[in-house]
Formats: sequence, C-alpha cells, structure tokens
Amino acid sequence: MSALEVSPFHGIALYKSTFAYLLICVVNLFVVAGCEYGDMDSNCASAIERRECYDMENRRRCCSTCATFRIRDAPAGCEFGDKAAWCAPNRLARYQCYQPSASDTCCRTCATYHTGPSGRNASGDWESIVMVVIIIV
Repeated sequence: MSALEVSPFHGIALYKSTFAYLLICVVNLFVVAGCEYGDMDSNCASAIERRECYDMENRRRCCSTCATFRIRDAPAGCEFGDKAAWCAPNRLARYQCYQPSASDTCCRTCATYHTGPSGRNASGDWESIVMVVIIIV
C-alpha cells in the first residue's frame, strides 16, 4: 500500500491499494488558535509540570506541551490532574479527600481513591483520536 495523497492538514493521509482506499486521520482535539506551531518557548517540554498548565500564561506559552498533559475524560477543573505536589498518593491520606479544598486541589488523586459506585479512575494521558475509514471500490 502506498501513499496516494498527503493532505496539507497535519495528520491526514490517504492510501490506495488494489481493492480499497484507506483514510487515516489523526485529530488533535486540543489544538487551538495561536498554537499552530507548537510551544512558544523551547524549554516547555523539559521545564513545565502538568499542574503548571492551570496557569493561563503557562498554558498559552506552552500550548502544545499542556495539550499533551491534558487528561482525557477529566471533569472540568481537573483537566491537568492534581494542582499541587503534596497531592501525591504517598503524601495524601484518603480521609483528606473529604475536605473540599483537598478534593479540589487533589482532584486526580482523590478520584483514584474514590470507592463508591460512581468513582472513576482518573488515570490516562491525553491521546489523539485515530479515525480509520475504509472505502471499498
């Protein structure tokens, strides 16, 4: 199978074989205007931590890095996980999640501690969506 056409839009390729066309599209859901060329600072990937993306200036300057830190299916306000270093499971006791300030600051860790029927594990990093369309000719 060889590439028939590669779109100028990043992440789309159309492949043709004897029997079918295969369209593969990788969609970055978090690309926003102003981030078309990635991070605006060359140090973002090595210097910024996930929780620092809650700061709007960091999110603007390190837009691509913050997009990779975004947690898929995270509730609003917990898109980048815990907001403080002291939220680590070896530092935060389960009972502390009953305190609203701790459950907000440590939203990801407290979600992993939750044992009720609606609790969910907040693990998992942001991923691209891969869409595959097969057209039989």
